[in-house]
Amino acid sequence: MRNKIDQIMENETCQVLTVTSAGKSEGKTTAAVNLACSYAQKDKKVLLVDANLRTPFLHEVFGVANNNGLTNVVTERYETSDIIRYTMMPNLFLISSGPNFIDPIELLTSSKMSTLLEELKREFDLIIMDTPPAMIWSDAQIVSSMSDGVLLVMKDGKVKKNHALKVKSMIEQVNTRIVGVVFNNKNKRKIAN
Repeated sequence: MRNKIDQIMENETCQVLTVTSAGKSEGKTTAAVNLACSYAQKDKKVLLVDANLRTPFLHEVFGVANNNGLTNVVTERYETSDIIRYTMMPNLFLISSGPNFIDPIELLTSSKMSTLLEELKREFDLIIMDTPPAMIWSDAQIVSSMSDGVLLVMKDGKVKKNHALKVKSMIEQVNTRIVGVVFNNKNKRKIAN
C-alpha cells in the first residue's frame, strides 16, 4: 500500500493523508494504522490523528486514555505538545480525538484546526488523519479539504457502487486527490470467475 501511494505521489507532496470509507466497519482505521506503521518503519516521522470525533477508536488500538487529544487543543485547553503521544513503535506518534465535542463540524472547520495542522506539518514528515465514514458524516470531506491526498477504504460486498462513486465525487468537490483505494475482504472466487 505504501509503495503504491509513493508511486502515485512521486512528483507531488503528500504530507497530510486522509483515510476514509463510505460506511462503517470497512477497515479504514486498520488501514490507517498499518500505513502509519509502514511509513514509520521507513524512518519517516509519522503522526496518526484520530479525526473521527463521532466514534473515535485509535486510543483503543494503542491502549491509551482519550482524556486529552485533538478536541482539547482546538478548544485551547492544552498545548499541542501535551497531546502528542509516543507509541511503542519508533517514529510513530498519536493524537487521539480527545473528549466528546458537541459540534465536530464547528471544530474541524475552525481556524484553530487549520493552525494546528500547519504547526504539525512543520514537525512531522507525514500526518495520517483517520475520519468517520464519508457517506454518514461530512467530517471526512472537511478533513479531506485540508489534506494533500485521500485513501479510500472499501469492503468488498458491503459498499455499493453508487456509494463508492458518491464518495469519490465528494472528495473531488474539495479538490483533493484520491491516491488509492483499498479493497478489504475481496472474494478470491469472484476474481477467478
